[in-house]
Amino acid sequence: MPFGWPHAPALGRLLLAVAGLAAMGLITVQLWPEARANALAMQPLAQVRAWQAPRAQPPDPEAWLRTRAALDRALAITPQAADLHEAMAYLYLSVALRPDPDPLVQGPYLKQALAHLQQATAARPMVPSAWANQALAFHQLALLEVAEAEPHRSAMWRAFDRALAHGQRERGVQQALGVVAFAHWANLSPVRRQAVTTMHAQATPSQQRALLALASAHEVDLGS
Repeated sequence: MPFGWPHAPALGRLLLAVAGLAAMGLITVQLWPEARANALAMQPLAQVRAWQAPRAQPPDPEAWLRTRAALDRALAITPQAADLHEAMAYLYLSVALRPDPDPLVQGPYLKQALAHLQQATAARPMVPSAWANQALAFHQLALLEVAEAEPHRSAMWRAFDRALAHGQRERGVQQALGVVAFAHWANLSPVRRQAVTTMHAQATPSQQRALLALASAHEVDLGS
């Protein structure tokens, strides 16, 4: 038989195969950066989670710098990754919220944390941990920048209410919200007071004790 065009069924199968290969190539191109970012982020994310565990030791400077650099590399590939932004915010907050923070870096680090947390909440608006940490960062920033205290507090309460709405039963969220609420208890609205009291009542026994200790440090009686 002389060479010619394939029969129609064979041509159809050939075109389908070519289209399938092209689609697979496109998917590979699209997924490769995400897969590479996931590989780069695996170790630093595990490290951040280890530091966030109850009674964990705070990051030492060398490990902190190494983890931040690894997260930076992953974020350069997938800049919309909410979990990477939350992890980066944790690194900055872990320094800015120490009992004896360096005054030269505390304000800038709080603002760096907020920039990452705002990216995280934009990508995943119902994740309460990012909102709770936003409230905490704005609370501390209001104490540092007295001239901007009112805008910081307005943003703090917006983040506080979002965290309370989405995560009042989560331990880390409860702790952050307790810090903010008890520091402002005298001026807290009745609605927010009741919400915090309910949050305490619904917490685990160990977390109830932690919240009571936090309240006591601010001379707040949760029974009243």
